[in-house]
Amino acid sequence: MSAQDTIGGIVNIYTRVLAQGDCPGVLTVADAAGFEVGQTVLVISMQGGVIRQDDDASFGQLAGAELSAGLYDWSSIRFLNGNEITLAHSLSNGYDFSQAVQLVGIPHFQDAVVTEELTPLPWDGTIGGVLALEVMGKLSL
Repeated sequence: MSAQDTIGGIVNIYTRVLAQGDCPGVLTVADAAGFEVGQTVLVISMQGGVIRQDDDASFGQLAGAELSAGLYDWSSIRFLNGNEITLAHSLSNGYDFSQAVQLVGIPHFQDAVVTEELTPLPWDGTIGGVLALEVMGKLSL
């Protein structure tokens, strides 16, 4: 990116993570288009866990399994091969890929000026709903 970028709107790219490969840090995604080697990424679980809805004192408690919503890992992309992405680091969290786990591409700026509202892609039940960026220097709002 240039010395001072103007940013606004949707700055991230998103794809659903379908599975983790046999090798640590290898992910199969729905669509790797737009992702690049060296790019910072966020793996994040958007759903997971069952909440009790009984009409008693257990209402709102976890039903059995641990809550996995909100688990995340930061990494960068080491290799791309079709819809298989190899991360620079193995995932430190265990994810349930049958739930909504997504890979979010994180833009990197030295300095940035926000010229219009920053927004995530709207959550569609699979991807979106996350806004993240890295600014190493000055971020002007």
